[in-house]
Amino acid sequence: MTKRWWPTLGDRTKLNCLQTCVASATITERIMKALKDYDEDEIPPESVHRYVLYECRKWNLVWVGKKKVASLELDEVEMLLGSQGTTQGE
Repeated sequence: MTKRWWPTLGDRTKLNCLQTCVASATITERIMKALKDYDEDEIPPESVHRYVLYECRKWNLVWVGKKKVASLELDEVEMLLGSQGTTQGE
């Protein structure tokens, strides 16, 4: 559903790993501020590009809106692990 917001600078199709900690709101706000001055088709300067990709990879952030990233929710992590909908006794 978020494909329309995925910028050209982020060509990642897989997560590096699944983390037990999540990125703070400060990190996601910094990314949003770093990208706010650039149009949808415009690729930001290399330094901004590297910063955004580094933080997205580090914290497993995904695009959830125009120039907006967020951490995965618990149910999304469970779905990726293939355990959604199962109970402990199964």
